[in-house]
Amino acid sequence: GDGTIRHLDAWTNPNRDLAAFADLTAEAEGRGKGLAARVVSSGSPVWIRDLEGEPDLTPTAVEHGIRSALGVPLWSGGELLGVLTMYDRSVRDRDEELIRYLLPLGGQIGQYLARIRGEIELRVSRDQLEAILEGVGDGITVQAPNGELVYANESAARMIGFDDPAELVRTPVAEVVTRFEIVDEDGTPMSLERLPGRRALLGERGAQELVRFRTQATGEERWSLVTASPVFDEAGRVRFAINIFQDVTARRRTEESHLLLGEASALLASSLDYRSTLESVARLVVSRLADWCVVFVREPGGLTQLEVAHADPSRLGLVRQLQEDYPFDERRPGPLREVLTTGRSVLLEDIPEEMVRGAAQDEAHYRRFLELGLRSAMVVPMRAAERVVGAIVLISAESLRRYDRDDLGTAEELARRAGMAIEHARLYRESSRVAESLRRSLLPPSLPEIPGLEVAARYHAAEDGIGGDFYDAFASGGGSWCLVIGDVTGRGASAAAMTSLARYTIRTAATGASPGQALRILNRTLTRSEQDPDFCTAAVIRLAPSRDQMSATIASGGHPLPLRVRDGRVDEVGGPGTLIGMIDRGYFPEDSVSL
Repeated sequence: GDGTIRHLDAWTNPNRDLAAFADLTAEAEGRGKGLAARVVSSGSPVWIRDLEGEPDLTPTAVEHGIRSALGVPLWSGGELLGVLTMYDRSVRDRDEELIRYLLPLGGQIGQYLARIRGEIELRVSRDQLEAILEGVGDGITVQAPNGELVYANESAARMIGFDDPAELVRTPVAEVVTRFEIVDEDGTPMSLERLPGRRALLGERGAQELVRFRTQATGEERWSLVTASPVFDEAGRVRFAINIFQDVTARRRTEESHLLLGEASALLASSLDYRSTLESVARLVVSRLADWCVVFVREPGGLTQLEVAHADPSRLGLVRQLQEDYPFDERRPGPLREVLTTGRSVLLEDIPEEMVRGAAQDEAHYRRFLELGLRSAMVVPMRAAERVVGAIVLISAESLRRYDRDDLGTAEELARRAGMAIEHARLYRESSRVAESLRRSLLPPSLPEIPGLEVAARYHAAEDGIGGDFYDAFASGGGSWCLVIGDVTGRGASAAAMTSLARYTIRTAATGASPGQALRILNRTLTRSEQDPDFCTAAVIRLAPSRDQMSATIASGGHPLPLRVRDGRVDEVGGPGTLIGMIDRGYFPEDSVSL
């Protein structure tokens, strides 16, 4: 075990006196020399054909008539426990078949040594064993082959709900089991055959399960990582099973809390319709943290109940009928009103009977409350900045779960994220309303009636917010009309300011100037601006009626050219010009066509 080579025993030919050789060999091995040391170093069989060439391996071997040697490692699993060495009087060539035969034998000897060592290590008095186990924080029990307990430490007794380990041992296992609802990680009831102790008694090594125990009497829920191992006798029969209970309740609750909050955040971020997302969150909560979940939100019309969710949907009708018969009144005293008024959470680890009676409006109402089997509750505020915008009510009933401060922390964080989602939705609606109003103010409220022409416009924003696209149509004097389309850089308020500047500059300039001149005036205005460099594109068309046709004068400043459709053909008209606002002397050529 400590890596030291110790000579255990030697067997020699009774017809030859090799005691001196055996003593010298043992002494050399003790100094880390010799054949055994070489086998330990390599971990593999070592064959020495002729010891005459290995004087430092086994001193005086040749003097005692020893000429060849073989060392075989004794393995048990992955541990090297010893070496079997053999010496012969003749020089012998390596025999692979002999080595293949001896290797399994070495494995059997290694297993035997491991068993002997294990038995030696387990020869501890019962008093010493109990003293050790009582100091262990994990729960430990020992089961006999018939499944009954023969030993339990104090930690195990406390986890299982007993004050005295001796009492636990005296209680039949079948009776102990009836005190709990035992389920697995997914909430599926766990049969006794799946319990690690039962499997260990059948010979399974390292049986392990994550088990959730819910006490029938109190509803308290705990998680344990249960590991069981069998102990065998010399005949290979299971003598007993040792169970180790590691309480992982705190870790599991933290994991479940993070999982719940993560899924809730994903739901809250999935839509800006906070009503639908909060309803989805309520349904998520009843699958993880509550039997009942009710969400209340303050809206312009008053306090609104958004959703009632239950882990068992068949129970929803009972509550909805109760609410229909006894409408909710937010002015009545109670935890909800307290939370909405103070902004502080309320935790009811056990709902007192007097509170239920005080909340009931009459005796029939009280009896129907009792039908719900309310056990424990939490009411937590939803906040937006410093305002309380609603509350979430979580209730434990059929599950008998008893809420604690950790549960309250999870519920408060859930409500905080829900309040943020409500605030984001409100800000989005407000910003969208402002953006829409501003966008409409930057476009003509209506298109003018132009004799001889049909004029139509469609403006559809690809994204929410304020963009830089604009258009206009207006009378430009002398019976002519101007059509304008353009696009400025950027988005938001800066784009809105530039759009207004570009639109009204062109409108003013085009009244007394040609399209190209109007663009030059806009270019001069932008290049001389003291603000950061901005530019835009624009196309301007002046339409002037002439007998039975219409003449169109076109100028473009970096904008896609207008298209003329005639006789089934589509052609660009006008010539390209420079971007407006980029250089002092912009180039804005004009072209004219007849329509």
